[in-house]
Amino acid sequence: MISSDKAYIWMKVAKIIGTMSTCPRRDVGAVILNDLGHVLSTGFNGVPSGMTSCFDNDCGASSEPTKDSLDKCIAVHAEMNALMQLRTPREASVIIITSSPCKHCIKMLLNTEIRFIAYGELYDQDAMVMWMDNERSYASVPV
Repeated sequence: MISSDKAYIWMKVAKIIGTMSTCPRRDVGAVILNDLGHVLSTGFNGVPSGMTSCFDNDCGASSEPTKDSLDKCIAVHAEMNALMQLRTPREASVIIITSSPCKHCIKMLLNTEIRFIAYGELYDQDAMVMWMDNERSYASVPV
């Protein structure tokens, strides 16, 4: 777990990281911490490495509501990008995300040692229920 003061500070960092997004629909940032509160990795939502940014080449999903066009969107979510940067998912214990994860990301996070999510805005209530049903905890933190 993490104190609310530290979660607030790391949320500010996640917000800054989210500004690197290459997706015009959302600026989502993530910070993964270990048990000691040290940063293990960061991530932001954006197109896969080597692909042209959706700012330069619209993927076709940028003008649609975010939840309705996940299948059209080519962006990799911030949580997934942060998980890809880890040496091992066994080190991770906390993830700070500017927006709560979707169901796809929750399933990936459930396969790690992460036990606590701090998020800025609620994106998918059903995903958070799945998280809690697996005896994990979360908190909403102002962005």
